[in-house]
Amino acid sequence: MNDFRLEIEGFSYCILEVVSGKKVSLENKADLWHMILQASCLARLGNRLRRNSMSDPVVIMGIYIDSQLQAHEYLIYQPDTSNKKVRTQINGPFSKC
Repeated sequence: MNDFRLEIEGFSYCILEVVSGKKVSLENKADLWHMILQASCLARLGNRLRRNSMSDPVVIMGIYIDSQLQAHEYLIYQPDTSNKKVRTQINGPFSKC
């Protein structure tokens, strides 16, 4: 479960994760990878539920707040809904708390 999420009609479209430990190394960001995995599953599920729709693919936003209190934005989407692969675009850190 994420630390925070926004929903539209019960479907999450924005999830937020905050670093769990005080000092987390760059190699051990389990919370970040957990958030990205959840977001990729949500993107696939959202596109599957809207399979007959001709609208744009579902885009999930993930926000990760690291141990330096910097927020990193991730956009997770499935550009080709016939393929299971998802793509992640990273924008961040975009602000300091």
